[in-house]
Amino acid sequence: MVLLVDFDLRIKFIQQYPATTGRNFFEVLRAIDCIALTTFHRVGTPANWAQGEDVMVLPEITAAEAEVMFPKGFLEVRPWFRITPPPDMDEKDAEDLQNAIEDDEPGDA
Repeated sequence: MVLLVDFDLRIKFIQQYPATTGRNFFEVLRAIDCIALTTFHRVGTPANWAQGEDVMVLPEITAAEAEVMFPKGFLEVRPWFRITPPPDMDEKDAEDLQNAIEDDEPGDA
């Protein structure tokens, strides 16, 4: 069984197979990439998404908000179905991620 837990101790991903069945390690890496991206940006990833591919703008974001949030633009197929290039992880996102990792070091009780 594989569990991915976020910094708030919420389970984000579960992969469970019988012991006799092999695991797809690349799916676990893909899930980690998805979780890292969606932690810092209000986007969703489609099935079989890979790092660098287009992502989905979340439906609760209005078109006006999306224009500001996604300077690379987005394609609106339907109001609830909008595609955008993946947002760049800037230095602030990387710093936030590093701080979260440091705050959750084992032994910090």
